[in-house]
Amino acid sequence: GRVEVYDSGPGFTDADLPHVFDRFYRSTEARSQPGSGLGLAIVADFVQRQGGTVFAENRLDGGAIVGFQLQLDDEFSTQTVS
Repeated sequence: GRVEVYDSGPGFTDADLPHVFDRFYRSTEARSQPGSGLGLAIVADFVQRQGGTVFAENRLDGGAIVGFQLQLDDEFSTQTVS
């Protein structure tokens, strides 16, 4: 199964993109906002412990896509949630 979260913010800089799942990493722009830099790192740790993968990329029309993919048993069906 694959989960993707889209946003319409500024996206990631090329320098930030490889680090968005690092513990305590905060982009220069994000440092003025509240946060610890742990959210995506916690997601990555959990997903990877389950044998999955995480990803982050910029959208062509602005914003970003962040998500994860896990192998599901055949008993689960595909669902789209909006």
